Amino acid sequence: MHYPSIFSEGKIGTLTLKNRIIMAPVDTNFADYEGKVSEKMLAYYEMRARGGVGMIIVENSQVEGPRGKHTVRQLCVSDDRFIPGLKRLAFAIHKHQIPAILQLHHAGRQTTREFTGGLQPVAPSAIPCKHLKETPRALMLDEIEEIENRFTKAAIRAKTAGFDGIELHGAHGYLIGQFMSPYTNHREDAYGGDFEGRMRFPLRIIEKIRAAVGEEFPILFRLSADEFVEGGIKLEEAKRIAVRLEEAGIDALHVSAGIYESLMTILEPMSYKEGWRVYLAKEIKKLVSVPVITVGNIRYPDTVEEILSKGDADFVALGRALIADPEWPLKTKEGRIKEIRYCISCNEGCLGNRLTDYIGCSINPEVGRENRLGKKKKPVTPRHVTVVGAGPAGITAALQADKMGHHVVLFERNPWIGGQLRLFASMPTKHRINDLLNFFEYQLKSSNVELRLGTEFDPQNPNTPLDVVVIATGSIPSIPILPGIKDDRIITPVQCLDGQCPKGNEDVLVVGGGVTGCELALFLKSLGNRVILIEKEDRLAADLEEISRMDLLKRMAKEKLQVFLRMSLREITEEGAILADSEGKKFMVKPTKIVLAMGNHAQAILRRRLKGKANRLFVIGDAKEPRTIYYAIHDAYKAVLSIT
Repeated sequence: MHYPSIFSEGKIGTLTLKNRIIMAPVDTNFADYEGKVSEKMLAYYEMRARGGVGMIIVENSQVEGPRGKHTVRQLCVSDDRFIPGLKRLAFAIHKHQIPAILQLHHAGRQTTREFTGGLQPVAPSAIPCKHLKETPRALMLDEIEEIENRFTKAAIRAKTAGFDGIELHGAHGYLIGQFMSPYTNHREDAYGGDFEGRMRFPLRIIEKIRAAVGEEFPILFRLSADEFVEGGIKLEEAKRIAVRLEEAGIDALHVSAGIYESLMTILEPMSYKEGWRVYLAKEIKKLVSVPVITVGNIRYPDTVEEILSKGDADFVALGRALIADPEWPLKTKEGRIKEIRYCISCNEGCLGNRLTDYIGCSINPEVGRENRLGKKKKPVTPRHVTVVGAGPAGITAALQADKMGHHVVLFERNPWIGGQLRLFASMPTKHRINDLLNFFEYQLKSSNVELRLGTEFDPQNPNTPLDVVVIATGSIPSIPILPGIKDDRIITPVQCLDGQCPKGNEDVLVVGGGVTGCELALFLKSLGNRVILIEKEDRLAADLEEISRMDLLKRMAKEKLQVFLRMSLREITEEGAILADSEGKKFMVKPTKIVLAMGNHAQAILRRRLKGKANRLFVIGDAKEPRTIYYAIHDAYKAVLSIT
């Protein structure tokens, strides 16, 4: 066994876990609009139970709908009519001998009228949420008692449905956390005023639930040990909270961080360090005797083993890691580390989609399709599938076609796979992309795909099969028609990262403030160049998922990057580059290099050459329309599934 600490038994209350990996609660939106369990949700959780975790904490389930609701299709436990579906969910997890915990949740102020059916959100105090721009109404005393009772009734329903315990969601700035935090609780009655007052709400909930479900039914508590806002809970106060929670009889502490106003500390973007939050759990573990669970931006088996072997936590919860690869625990146990599809922290599918649609995953297109997997029969007669371009879309198409039993040839004109991803992975904040490239490389070597690197696809070659052709040739930079645009000082983002990058002490103008331009500007500045970034619109990185965008803008501000909005490039002369603002006023800058990060457009040449020659023709990824890696991989997956 490679990881003895990970695969040792552990106990939480009356439960025995076969290993130290817990599936963290991440809301999926897989419930229906009423909040009932769906077939999609059942299949999603059962696949992760089958993948070998020690325990599953099912996503935050609303105890009061719609007032406490915070997503479109949030799972609900607010009424007895939800019990039958919850029974099916608990059973689906138990089929694989995995304990199932149901997380109980009330959004409090961290929701909007869109989700609450037009009702004003409620909270301990009428303090606006700066992130959602919503002002809640302060709860009255009788309403507080009613919500305490709702949590209690929800716990009873969870037990009736067959769950092995419950977790109270006191983290991430939701209602229980709002009562505990001096940032959101300014009450002067018995439910506020001082530490004991702020603790009254969670402690009364615990007391009532324990009386209702008995001593043998575990109660877990999720806590933000640092809210990362001025005036909020900090680690020292979190330690006091942890001690009081243990005294109240909780069976485990699940230590997290952040609230919506410090969102980057909840769902960290790619730039955050592996396991950066573990220190919070480590400090709390010194003061309590109940098991402590750590969570947050943990991806690699070696990291998990180190956390556990050092005693920094008793269990490790994985969230996005198990979305990306449900078999993470099983592959780790069997030593199949190279087969793990590691989360790259892009937040595109798991966060970007979830707020208005189902959860997804940029690099795992099977998320949300688990109930359909295995139902599509392999073709009676395998086809000859030719894939052109070994970027993420092309590789996904090739691997999926091979999995379906087709004969696959993958052409790539470069001597490496990955396309432009490989170049962007060279930037320090994009290092997780290398995990995906390594995964692709291993999967291709383990497949029957015939990979032809350094080979230009030639549709005129009589030996090239044109039965089914998948064009995944990516996109090319958009170059504006301007005077002097062919100047030698001009380079594209790809050229910049492919050997032509200014190495330092140069004056660089980056034209285009999308995510590519912003990241490149930061990268060039880190190399010691003097950088100016211009963007013709009034918003930077508008093409980026919101948490990653917040992180990017924060890094730009920290580096004091020189940025000009509503500014465009008009002309390049021998003297320099002429810029103009939105009112037409012109300025001259004198860069030694000009990086044109003005977007891309699809390559259409091959599509035209193949028209009418291939029996079936698919255009996927950026070759279809330049978008994110999420769309590239999902385009490829869906296209290949339609091959018959």
